[in-house]
Amino acid sequence: MDPIILALIGGLLGAAAGFALAYFAGQAAAARVRTGAEEERDRLLASARTDADNLRKAEILAGKEEAFRAKEEWEREEARRRDDMERSERRIAERSESLDRKLQMLEEKIQAQDQRAGQIGQREKAVEAEKAVL
Repeated sequence: MDPIILALIGGLLGAAAGFALAYFAGQAAAARVRTGAEEERDRLLASARTDADNLRKAEILAGKEEAFRAKEEWEREEARRRDDMERSERRIAERSESLDRKLQMLEEKIQAQDQRAGQIGQREKAVEAEKAVL
């Protein structure tokens, strides 16, 4: 065969082998890039899920803390109201006791005055009786 044809056939086979080698090398590089991109995607998704879980947990914790603070505030306010109510009840009880004592004293004074009036009435009768005898 002619050396030019052999050179052309050799060149074509070399070019075909070069194309095939370049194609497969490109495919391998693309697969490595795709695998790297998929790994990066998976890592980013896992990181996003972790961040979302952390945010959700933080919000739940913040809500619980807010509920706890609101409960404590309500309990403080309720204790204050209860103390106010107890003070009012004590003042009312003291006022009632004071009024009871005053009423007792008035009743004693009225009873003493009734006794004096009775004694005065008896003295008047005795004086009238002595006047009648004289």
